[in-house]
Amino acid sequence: MFSVARRFTSSSHLASVYKAQSTKTLFAKSAKFAQNANKSHHLLSQVGVVQKAFSHDVNINIQFGFENPQQVVDLLKEQGGKVEETNKYTVTYYDSVPQDEVLSDASELAKQRQSFERYSMTSKDTWLCKITSSDGRTTWKCTYPASEEGKTHLDKPIVERAVAYNTASGEREIRRFLNLQQDMTSEARTGKKLATLDEDLRSRLGVVPFAKFDMTETFVSVSPLINYAAISVTLNESSFGYKLGSLNCHVNNATQEMARDLAIHLMRILKSTKLDKLQSPSLRTTIQEYLYRNRPNTHYKVLLDAGIRDDRLMNKEYAQEVLNASLEKRGITPPAEEEEEESK
Repeated sequence: MFSVARRFTSSSHLASVYKAQSTKTLFAKSAKFAQNANKSHHLLSQVGVVQKAFSHDVNINIQFGFENPQQVVDLLKEQGGKVEETNKYTVTYYDSVPQDEVLSDASELAKQRQSFERYSMTSKDTWLCKITSSDGRTTWKCTYPASEEGKTHLDKPIVERAVAYNTASGEREIRRFLNLQQDMTSEARTGKKLATLDEDLRSRLGVVPFAKFDMTETFVSVSPLINYAAISVTLNESSFGYKLGSLNCHVNNATQEMARDLAIHLMRILKSTKLDKLQSPSLRTTIQEYLYRNRPNTHYKVLLDAGIRDDRLMNKEYAQEVLNASLEKRGITPPAEEEEEESK
């Protein structure tokens, strides 16, 4: 399996089980992250794992929902944020879906598929998509669970997961990851044109397009107080009405000291911009929300059956109860109730 060492992302789906805790756990949901730096060992251990495994770029991603994008932009501008650019594009997702879930413009070709495993990608929390920009250019991207010593986040209970992905970008990397390499000399030898990635996905893996929607993506830079981190906020709005934002931080070759400073700094950003108030437990990604709205009893159900999601955790009280039990089981004292309340 192909892994891309320089592209590692992590996101927290249980962010804001507690208002205060959500800003302090980042992607180490299982630990109470105290303001004082010497108690941040759970976050630091995660960052250490990232650096040890990949020794390159580290990206931290903290998600939040929003209704009014301009309101978020205004909050960020008050803290020195600046809108850098807004992009519009169309995203098409692929998997080995049954015939009745194939996009209409690919339906006839999809009938030519041989036998295949249904939902082979979704069931492994792997997401393959083609992105078409407004000028017609296309790029491919595939995110899949990052592995550390043969284990991924799927090997842990949902409430204890530090959700981490690798990303293969571009046709060449994706072909390597999916074992769809081509003999580049065959076209010259045989005169037969090489198959496109779309064609190879369909004929060799039974993978076809199942979802397509437009996205508007706004990037807002955030002035860092630490010179080694690139911090930004991305606001994503889909054509089917779902809005999802993320606080992103990029660091090259993070050390333990850098991670400690970074964790505290991100906590302050979330609080000062009031983005912590927009977080909710176990937010769905955009494609997960699409499946929930359009195929709740089939494709989306795969996520539940495979243990990738547990929608009961979207209920704050239930999520709090489960997380407390998990913390106590591991000898960790849950956050005090009063920590939920921040000054308004």
